[in-house]
Amino acid sequence: MQTYLLCFLLSIFSLVLNAQVKVKEYENYTWDKDPRPHTLTEPEAKESELILKDYKLIEYAYNEKGELCMFVTVHKIIHLNTDKGIEENNKIYISMREAQELIGLQARTISKAGKITLLDKSNVKDIENFENSGPFKIFAVEGAELGSEIEYIYTLRKQASYFGTEKVQYTTPRKDLRIDLVFPDNLCFETKCYNKFPDFLKDSSIAGKIRLCGKAGSIPALKEEKYSAYDSDRMRIEYKLSYSAAKPGKRLLTWNDAAENYYSSSYTIPSKAKSKVHDLIKQLALGKLSTEQKIRSIESYVKTTIAVSTETGEDYFDVERILKNKYANATGLIKLYMALFADAGVDCQVVLTCDRNLKKFDGAFDSWNYLSEYLIYFPEVSNFIAPDQALMRYGFVPAGLTNTDGLFIKKVSIGDYETGVAKIKNIPAPDYTASYNRLYEEVNLEPDFSGINMHIRQSYTGYEAQSYQPIYGYLPDEDKKKLSEEMLRILGKDGTVSNIKVSNTDEKSILVNPFLLEGDLKSSAPLEKAGNKYLFKIGTLIGPQAELYQEDIRKTDVENAFNHGYYREITLTIPDGYKLNNTDALNIDVFDLDNNERTMEFKSSCSITGNQLKVIIDEDYRRIIYPLDKFEAFRKVIDASADFNKIVLILEKK
Repeated sequence: MQTYLLCFLLSIFSLVLNAQVKVKEYENYTWDKDPRPHTLTEPEAKESELILKDYKLIEYAYNEKGELCMFVTVHKIIHLNTDKGIEENNKIYISMREAQELIGLQARTISKAGKITLLDKSNVKDIENFENSGPFKIFAVEGAELGSEIEYIYTLRKQASYFGTEKVQYTTPRKDLRIDLVFPDNLCFETKCYNKFPDFLKDSSIAGKIRLCGKAGSIPALKEEKYSAYDSDRMRIEYKLSYSAAKPGKRLLTWNDAAENYYSSSYTIPSKAKSKVHDLIKQLALGKLSTEQKIRSIESYVKTTIAVSTETGEDYFDVERILKNKYANATGLIKLYMALFADAGVDCQVVLTCDRNLKKFDGAFDSWNYLSEYLIYFPEVSNFIAPDQALMRYGFVPAGLTNTDGLFIKKVSIGDYETGVAKIKNIPAPDYTASYNRLYEEVNLEPDFSGINMHIRQSYTGYEAQSYQPIYGYLPDEDKKKLSEEMLRILGKDGTVSNIKVSNTDEKSILVNPFLLEGDLKSSAPLEKAGNKYLFKIGTLIGPQAELYQEDIRKTDVENAFNHGYYREITLTIPDGYKLNNTDALNIDVFDLDNNERTMEFKSSCSITGNQLKVIIDEDYRRIIYPLDKFEAFRKVIDASADFNKIVLILEKK
């Protein structure tokens, strides 16, 4: 969390009650002195590894100075059934990224025969930045073998956090899973469980403390499935500090508290900075533009002029310095944008949300952990920008921040006092028609039937264009050529590409006008001689298509990145004296209905006029989330494109 937010949190608890130092729970927690290997059931023995115990104690306690501290204790027992399980668990990694101190560490292996090998603490290594994930303590486990168990316990001291998330479901099954949240009885934490994890139970029997306990005898493995939001689908717990005896009866850290806090950090700047902002707005000459044009002009200026940084410090969030130095962090960018829009007379609101692929924003539980990503909303045009995303433009924000809720902060005035009020509202996803890939192909066969010549035109809009259009103009010529050839080489590696033409790559076209790509492709791949006939693999002309195999029972809803569609139009000139057989195979119509309206479809049809075969294909997905009971319908639409991919026409003499 940003420094200003931390200061805000600390100010709430300037008065601490009952802050006497007590014995901490983790100090009395230990493992069995005489461990024995566990007996597994037949299904458990088939797992590569099995977590037999997964315990976490999250404890808040006061230190000698009356400051609230946080201690996190982890205890795991892992049974190893395969060499792969051994390989994945014979090293233990402890992240120290948010930790102030590793207080205790114990580890041992218990062999199948019951032999115990204890950790040699001299083997613990400190890694300053392990795989760019910050500092870690790493140690190897000795004595791991098939049928053995690895057990370890450690405690970390951390700066007290008033919001927390715990994910408890993984690709490996777990038994005896428990999370304890312990805190002084002058505080009140609340929990909320998601994806069918059992609710926490309250235990007030410990003198001066409260324990909230969540446990499950077993947690099934959740494998990652195609077209799903794996992280969001996992069982998890959110918790937050809600009340304190220092402020009896007043709920703490509410959405409105967040709105007031973010308002003060986002909407206000010093008068000198306002003057610099005003000068810039005059230079941009926005006077006669519409609201949307003003938004686009300001966004374009900032995203082509100001570099985004993750650094902290005044240089990165002070508006006057940002305009001078041309770099800013996310907080600084928001301040700059809000100042520019205010001076230009454009009404806007800061929005905070989170990526729905990681977790769905829950407006009913006011945890500030959901407030991780910035957007700016414009009420007059009902649309958004993503201020710190250089490759996004007005109307298109990161797809994971759409089709979810967010905290909208509206400016209100009470006399001379200005602040922000919170409202939880939906951030809609653009319609499927906004993100389309359109493909047009004109196909002619070589006179000797050695291959085909194809003129290709492609059009990309919205999210379909976002991977190419914003960066294309900045690529070196060699990379532009390579990318264009790859996109035009529809048939895979086979084929020669020529006469490439690319358009709408300028700044004003980004995510406004379609990204257009055109060229010629010569290939022998789609045509094959079979006796006195030729096999024309027309299905391959739409490019490789995915098939959605599902060997196991589907467990999660379908979740696409964004609403989208594909249009393909193939025109084939049939050689004189020849005819096509099997064209009926080109007529496919697979779809699903809701209230008599199609929510997804793959539809192809063909017609022959003179010596030309025309095939038109429409494929679209008009909803981001399809519930589990619609999975089979979704699979059939996905597989319909793969079925089309396999269609072969027979070309023979009349």
